[in-house]
Amino acid sequence: SSSSSSSSAIEPKQKTKAAIVVLTSKNFQAEVLEAGVNMVVEFYAPWCHHCQTFAPVYQDLADELTSSTIRFGTVDGTQESISIEGFNDIQGYPTVKVVTAADPTHPVTFRGSRTKENVKQFIQQTVSAVEVVQKNDNVTVVGA
Repeated sequence: SSSSSSSSAIEPKQKTKAAIVVLTSKNFQAEVLEAGVNMVVEFYAPWCHHCQTFAPVYQDLADELTSSTIRFGTVDGTQESISIEGFNDIQGYPTVKVVTAADPTHPVTFRGSRTKENVKQFIQQTVSAVEVVQKNDNVTVVGA
């Protein structure tokens, strides 16, 4: 590796942190349901130990997967009450849901061990499953 002492703006290994959208009951509709992108939403509570442990993992996932078609958001479940069907059934924190652009009113909830690899796979599979369906005409998607 070359150790150049020039103060170049581009630093290797310094990945930009992806922006995670802070979702509230006021912006949820616009940011999640009407944005036309796939959205990963984490419902958390500030006091929740599992959420604190998961936070850096979630940020890593956002850094890695955020694109023109996938965005990441968080909802503080202790402050915000999302009354929209499909999002009003949170039973524990953290809860991660993947909202697909094709069918935003039927989010898919992640279940399982919250390792980076597991959640990443889940996001990619959920998003690509729907994209495949979109490519085939006249396919009825039956919600799982």
